[in-house]
Amino acid sequence: MMNYYKTNTNDIYAYNEDTNKDFLASKIKELGLVKITEDEAKVILNPPLTAEQLREREIETAQQYLRDTDFYMTVDKYATLDEDRKQELTRLRQEARDTINQLKSNL
Repeated sequence: MMNYYKTNTNDIYAYNEDTNKDFLASKIKELGLVKITEDEAKVILNPPLTAEQLREREIETAQQYLRDTDFYMTVDKYATLDEDRKQELTRLRQEARDTINQLKSNL
């Protein structure tokens, strides 16, 4: 099992439970370490995305969908699709474009 510590600048240190007590005490004093939980360490190391980052990720997802389905829109490929798939593809691509436009206007 590990014990987790952080500095005042949120640098994370982890030591085994069996770490030499004198060594650990010197590190705590030298670096100003404060004991934290594993969950706290995870949040510091992987902070939640900001609202702007979430919007950018959603824009990228919509843009990737458009890139991934571009080949369906070629004349030759589109003609091979049944009507339901054509309508679905057209609707989903429009939703992706609308999402991109809406989210970009909020940046």
